Amino acid sequence: MVFKLISQPGNNRFRNLTEGWFVGIVKLLKNSLAIVIGSLLVYSAMSVWSGETQAPGDATIVLDNPTPQSEPQLSSLKAPSDPINQVKTFPLAPTTAGTYHVISRELVRGREFKVISRIVPESGIPGTNVTITCPEVLPDQDVQVFLNSEPVGVEALEAGQVSIQLPDRIYGHVHVEIVTDNVYYQRLSGLNILRPKQSSPYFAHPEIISRTTERLDILWSIDMDLDGDVDILTASSENGYFAWLENLNGQGNFGLPNVVTPGTDSLITAGVVDLDADGDMDIYAIFASNSRFVWFENVTGMGRFSAPITIPAIREPLRWAECADLDGDGDVDILTAAGTQTGVLSWYENIGGRGKFSSEHIITRSPRPFQWVSAGDLNRNGYLDVLAACVDQHEIAWYVNVNGKCSFSSPQVITNLVEGVAAAVTADMDGDQNMDVISVSSGDSKIAWYRNRDGRGVFGNQVTISTTATGARAVSVADLDADGDPDVLTSSYSDGRILWFENAGEGEFNTEHTVTDVDATARFAQATDVDSDGDLDILAVSFTGDEILLFRQLSAFVGNNVRTAIPRAFRLHQNYPNPFNPQTTIRYSLPEASNVELVVMNAVGQEVNTLVQRYEQASFKSVVWDGRDGNGKSLGSGVYFYRIKAGHYQESKKMILIR
Repeated sequence: MVFKLISQPGNNRFRNLTEGWFVGIVKLLKNSLAIVIGSLLVYSAMSVWSGETQAPGDATIVLDNPTPQSEPQLSSLKAPSDPINQVKTFPLAPTTAGTYHVISRELVRGREFKVISRIVPESGIPGTNVTITCPEVLPDQDVQVFLNSEPVGVEALEAGQVSIQLPDRIYGHVHVEIVTDNVYYQRLSGLNILRPKQSSPYFAHPEIISRTTERLDILWSIDMDLDGDVDILTASSENGYFAWLENLNGQGNFGLPNVVTPGTDSLITAGVVDLDADGDMDIYAIFASNSRFVWFENVTGMGRFSAPITIPAIREPLRWAECADLDGDGDVDILTAAGTQTGVLSWYENIGGRGKFSSEHIITRSPRPFQWVSAGDLNRNGYLDVLAACVDQHEIAWYVNVNGKCSFSSPQVITNLVEGVAAAVTADMDGDQNMDVISVSSGDSKIAWYRNRDGRGVFGNQVTISTTATGARAVSVADLDADGDPDVLTSSYSDGRILWFENAGEGEFNTEHTVTDVDATARFAQATDVDSDGDLDILAVSFTGDEILLFRQLSAFVGNNVRTAIPRAFRLHQNYPNPFNPQTTIRYSLPEASNVELVVMNAVGQEVNTLVQRYEQASFKSVVWDGRDGNGKSLGSGVYFYRIKAGHYQESKKMILIR
């Protein structure tokens, strides 16, 4: 019947319709065959993938979105019953070891899919933390985190948030995956981990901590109230005014000045030390009217001070004083430089350690007056020697403490090339564990250092660091750039600049950095960690501006260049200050994550305190030791050793505690 209708000339419309059906059926069969072949190819490809023959450098994750480069809307989507049948591969950055990682398919199978909504911050450096916002994550869940499909540890877990520490083995733009008991999270837009590059630290514009009319020009950063943070003690050499400011929260927010003594007399010098061995910081001073030594007792340990206490035995008109444990008996003695036409160096023993002092012990007499005096172990025998200067002779010399019995040698001249020498300090400038000497002289605006060549006090020629610190009268040593060697900080009295000179290693100073060059800004500067963020800030006082200033050291990202670096090798650095009282900072470098143990031992090798015992990431590290044992008991003066074990690395160094 059908054939008849088609063959009849009068039924062309029906013939055309029938031919259309026939062509459609043929096309349908051809498409079905293509689908079958395509399915076979997909099945073959999936079989290969299931056999772990994935191309190197491709990572596989589960997707329910055919275009993973566009981040899905934040919503809850039920994953297919067999999510392995929906996969997508994309290039994956290699780890530092040159290998690739693929997240286990079993961790993804059957889990609900969610999108990571936020990562704060979106960029960071190894060792810093980021917080990842994940809907419905609970604190008691088992959570696994993967960066570029490589597992990383979870630092903290809160409702809806996971915190991780960025590892030191992955850099660049990485994708993030988080797996819980029943949810698989991903964020393909990723996280930017910056490769650390070392650069010089930089400081913020000054914050005005306090204003006064007392013409301040001296300050100390020290814990005055025993609450564990850095307070500020200030003084005016013009009128002898003393006051201290409490660091209210340990973040560099300070209270109003607490006056120790009102301004009544000009000041020659002053300092902060525990004179009566009660564990808190007292103040000593030399006032100009009678050139006598007085001290103020920290009565309660909370920063309330007594009236000035005189020491009858000290009668000479003094030019300078320093407190140190010269006889090694565990308490702080007094070291003085005195004289007008002629000079004398003397020391006074602290009898019983309670602030009662002996009669004068003369170290040496000189036909010239001494300008200043200080103490340091210059021959590595564990005893404090004496360092002094005669201004008229432009000379710095030291006196050997023979056998630690306070019998001193004749002067050993270090240099006579300093005009108007203002001060000197001791520090290991070249990393050879010998105590070198650094001087500052206002007459020639010179900052210089002298290498202790043999560790026995034989000093090399003068090495000039700078002659641009106009009228400089104070210098301090601190590791401002956290690279393990001491840098030099000073303020220019004449033009008010604050400068620091970068130690490139082994005492090579090639770079001068200006913290501030505002005219007449700063008269005295000191480096300390005011805000407890792990780097050194700078405190300063302004003589003409009558202000206390804080320059915070900043750690911020500038493109891919950041201040903090990963060390190239394990290293245990010399503690600073050394000798010290009441506390010292010990720095060490970890080029890779390690189990770290840092202990303090006494002179006979007995462990007295464990400062660090934990797993730490690669970085420059530091810890502060306050001279106490593991039970919190104050230890006596003497030589101590500190030893580090990190992985297969071990090293020990010596330090000296003075009371």
